[in-house]
Amino acid sequence: MTIDFKVVAYNIFEGGVDTSNPTGNGHPSTRLNDIAAFLRSLNPTLTVLTELNGFDSLQFSNFASQWNHQYTAFLTAFTGFHLGISSSFPLIELAQV
Repeated sequence: MTIDFKVVAYNIFEGGVDTSNPTGNGHPSTRLNDIAAFLRSLNPTLTVLTELNGFDSLQFSNFASQWNHQYTAFLTAFTGFHLGISSSFPLIELAQV
């Protein structure tokens, strides 16, 4: 029996916000819906997202639920370029070093 385990690493660039393409309401449009749809289409077992600028742990958890990942870890960086890990399986042991 084989088990597929697919890992996707993705730099979402500046928190997924496209500041060069503002929407009509004065707020920058986001690529987050497109990113979530792309990840959902790949059906990864585990994702690692970088440049989660403007995210916190809860926001990342909600974002990851869009590609059916209920297990997440969020690592805060002093630079603001945070890292998020999500999985369809429980994350047993995590450490930030």
